[in-house]
Amino acid sequence: MQFVGPSSGARDRTILPLSLTPSDSSKEQHALRAQGQKLHQSEEVLSTMQQEMRSMAEASLTRFRLLVPRSGVVLLVSPVQSSVSSVALPHLSWPERFSGESGDCRAFLTQCGLHFELQAAYYPTDRARIAYLISHLTSRAEAWAMIFQHGWD
Repeated sequence: MQFVGPSSGARDRTILPLSLTPSDSSKEQHALRAQGQKLHQSEEVLSTMQQEMRSMAEASLTRFRLLVPRSGVVLLVSPVQSSVSSVALPHLSWPERFSGESGDCRAFLTQCGLHFELQAAYYPTDRARIAYLISHLTSRAEAWAMIFQHGWD
């Protein structure tokens, strides 16, 4: 629908509707239908793409899970989220790997605790937190943890 105002004065800006002819109305209806069809097609394409992405993510996760037992490293992966978090998580340095020396234990546990507190979304379960700890162990601490890791399944 087009609107026209009087051209006589800059102060008087009253907007008046133009009358539409039946052919104008038909053109608008046709344009609206065409836009509706395009919108519907776009929605179908997006839905198909979303499903394909989910399938690819699930296939990748399956392949990843098949590789984990071979490497002996326990890593936990959360399912793909349907929405992206709008809150940025703070960037933290990885803690130094812990070898089992008692003097390093408190600093190691403090650093891991900061990760669990400030990036809780990554570590929603005890198992996720334990896996994180084990992945940062070396030497005799790692050997000790491997004994318990095999009993998880």
